[in-house]
Amino acid sequence: MEDQVKGKTEELINTLLDSEEYRTFDIYRRLLDETPELKERVQTFRKARIEASFSGKTGKEISSLLMSQYSDILNNTVAAKYLNAELLVCKRIQGINEALVNSVQLELDFL
Repeated sequence: MEDQVKGKTEELINTLLDSEEYRTFDIYRRLLDETPELKERVQTFRKARIEASFSGKTGKEISSLLMSQYSDILNNTVAAKYLNAELLVCKRIQGINEALVNSVQLELDFL
């Protein structure tokens, strides 16, 4: 049974890697790799976005803060498309995770 689960896991991974979302993400990831300065700035933005999400600020406050500090990134076509593609891949992975968790009765009521 363990080999069957591993096999299905590999199949799922390959399906994700072959998806339109991931292929688009990979295109923009490669383009971003061609410009190290831009990539570094995008990584700084990603870190700031995560930190801001844990700051207790409202979504509007976070959006305003990020727009004011990182408008150059958000207005750069490659960077913006990379970030959007990354978001879509993450949402796909979250959906897979949610479907798995909801299908298994782990009794998480205590959380």
